[in-house]
Amino acid sequence: MFATGEPTPSYQWQRSVDNGLTWTDLSTGTGATTNAYTTPATVPTDNAALYRVKLNNGGADVFSTAVVLSVNVFKLTTGTVSNANLDAVVDSANGRHLVYDRGGHVYYRKDAGAEEDLGLGSFPAIAVGSDLRPQVVYNDGVGNIGYAVKTAGTWASSTALTGYNASYSLTLDVDSGNFAHMAFDNGSGYGAVIYANNTTGTFADTVAALAVGAYWGGGSGGYYRYAVIKMDASGYYHIAYRYDNWGGRASWSARSIGIMTNNPAGNPGGSSGFDWNGGASLGRRSLALDGSGNFQLIYNGVGTIYRAVANGSGWTETSITTGSQETLAVNGSTVDITWNTGSNKLSYTTDTGAGFGAPTPVGTGATPVSLLTTTGNRYFYYIYNDGVADQVYLWANTVP
Repeated sequence: MFATGEPTPSYQWQRSVDNGLTWTDLSTGTGATTNAYTTPATVPTDNAALYRVKLNNGGADVFSTAVVLSVNVFKLTTGTVSNANLDAVVDSANGRHLVYDRGGHVYYRKDAGAEEDLGLGSFPAIAVGSDLRPQVVYNDGVGNIGYAVKTAGTWASSTALTGYNASYSLTLDVDSGNFAHMAFDNGSGYGAVIYANNTTGTFADTVAALAVGAYWGGGSGGYYRYAVIKMDASGYYHIAYRYDNWGGRASWSARSIGIMTNNPAGNPGGSSGFDWNGGASLGRRSLALDGSGNFQLIYNGVGTIYRAVANGSGWTETSITTGSQETLAVNGSTVDITWNTGSNKLSYTTDTGAGFGAPTPVGTGATPVSLLTTTGNRYFYYIYNDGVADQVYLWANTVP
């Protein structure tokens, strides 16, 4: 905005959040009293705010035409009860499926559709196969793992595993036959990776403890946490996990990341150990298969986010950035990493084959889940507190 006159006009940028009924002079951001204004870091509630500049050189005020701020953000929930534990997936037809919990219930959304209450439960995980049926597993609130599937518009729920409760992770994937495969850490004793599928019609017939922690005495031991499952094209599971090797003192102990599988070809390796106090962790969406059949894994080691690519002959590991709450989305040769850069500032970076580029800010929030479609669209679900409760928001580079 440029203005001329004698004397030289003054500038004052203004903002309206009630569609132009009232206006407030701005003092935050950069250039609020100059000809060019930059907002502070935006938050979801900034969406649709109006901005204009007020000019004055000693006479009546003159105002520019107002412009609308779009932050590509859509608020999906309201109310006074906080939402948590997001999980989301994109299906083969580019449909988006989201689950989360609130007030002891599990909720589901498809694309921009209405919220659907799946009943009592928490910590849901979702997968969708080529038949486009959403399948969900969750803690049912009474010490079991529940299972729900939507067929022809109707949800059917059942108890998948009796006497199990996911403590640190509950993840789900489907194979090419649309059968569900789950993995989780039950947290009992020193931790174990539990796996089950419904290929026989019932999860209980296939449940197995793939890795069980051990107590060595004197307070030392080893245990397994943060199980994350991904099925390959041949129907084999690959489960990433964290192994805690506790030697009784932090200086004797370490944590590492590995992958286990029932594929006879095995897995190419795992991470080196990380300092016990700094730790290592896996997010629920941290393992994916790219268009070349290579496994892509991200994890956090002492505040640094690493990417590992397992290509069948080795494991290539690269440090990407610093932060937390990292999540992975892969479509063909495109790999996105989204994370919390600090103070709940979310960003993402993309690799299309030449390495990751500069971070792109998404906004303010926490615990993101990112999705990539075959049409090149990006979607980020995350939690942001609107001043009343933790709400679910969607950032999109297109109208969802």
